[in-house]
Amino acid sequence: MPGYVIHLAIAKEYIRNFRVKDEKEFLKGSLAPDLLSTDDKKETHYTQTGSSDVNLKKFIKENKINTCYMEGYFLHLIVDYLFYNVYFPNHDSRLYNEYDITNKELIEKYAINIPEEVKDCVNFKEGELEILDKEKLFKMISEISKKKLSEYKTEIHKTGIATTNRDDIKLTTENDAKKEKILLTIIIAILCLVSLFFVNQKEGWHCDEIYSYGGSNSAFNNQYWAYKQYNGTNKLIKEEVVENRNIVEMFKQLKYYFLDHPEEREKYEKAVLDELPERSWRTSKEAQDYVKAQENRFNYISVYYNQVLDVHPPLFYMLVHTVSSIFNDTFSKYIIFSINLVFFIGTCIFIWKVLNLLRKENRSILSCNIIWIKHWRNINSNIYENVHDDDIFYNSILVYKY
Repeated sequence: MPGYVIHLAIAKEYIRNFRVKDEKEFLKGSLAPDLLSTDDKKETHYTQTGSSDVNLKKFIKENKINTCYMEGYFLHLIVDYLFYNVYFPNHDSRLYNEYDITNKELIEKYAINIPEEVKDCVNFKEGELEILDKEKLFKMISEISKKKLSEYKTEIHKTGIATTNRDDIKLTTENDAKKEKILLTIIIAILCLVSLFFVNQKEGWHCDEIYSYGGSNSAFNNQYWAYKQYNGTNKLIKEEVVENRNIVEMFKQLKYYFLDHPEEREKYEKAVLDELPERSWRTSKEAQDYVKAQENRFNYISVYYNQVLDVHPPLFYMLVHTVSSIFNDTFSKYIIFSINLVFFIGTCIFIWKVLNLLRKENRSILSCNIIWIKHWRNINSNIYENVHDDDIFYNSILVYKY
């Protein structure tokens, strides 16, 4: 088996190449198979002969590689396997003497601190190398440490052996990822079709759904009452502050009415209310004006103002107003549905990504979408003409980010 210093050199290089949470435990694990064994190394090295026939697949099957210690242990077995099967297949007992000859140079080259447990076993000698080739040894240390343990594990699962070839495993991983993305696309497409089927059956409206359109498209008026109880402040903002004024003039008008002369604002608002009959039903045209953009196209100041009077952030309503402005003079359930569908798709993708981060292997496509459609409210949310899909999508991004 390779000497302690060779194992430590490869472990140190691996730590330099990849993130290891607990370096001390990782280095400890990289020596464990030799330290735990007595005279017979078959059990700790998963071999029949105790030398070159390390059964890596058996080790993976019988152990969870979920700690830094076990990752170091796994790396030790990979080094043993590759040392005898790839780099130095023709070996004999002279190797152990040559380990002592190379120890000093390896320790200096890779800045190795010898642990107390093996200090008595690490010797230093001088002499000529007959079996070990230094350049080949350095190459082995470099190549083994440049491949992730997860890649070794995937390769061993598929082939039963380990190699330092990263191209084949990368191609295999990319092919698997491509297949999973295709499957994810199919699942999301099915979910979208289910949503489209049900939105086609939609006939009635919840009051919040009407508010979604009104808050987005109505000019400085986020409410729609059964009688003409028009808010005088809304009209004041629209006619005396915003219309035909630049941003500087708007702030001046706001200061004038709300800080310097509040009595003028109150007088204006009272005059507006006095002009309106107390018990007059709203007309069909007024209802259309409330839910359609019409003459209020691309007026994002109005959208922002309406949401200041409400409780929601304005982004969703600005998107609704944009689509409504493009399809002007149109009131359709498909305006908000199309926006929600985009957020719904994005949420499915982010849930898939989050679960992939939580798992060692990419096998979470089905599980993530099962979680998502588990409750009918989740699949129903993108049919409901409101801001909920926007909120869910935003929260999914936060979970994915953190």
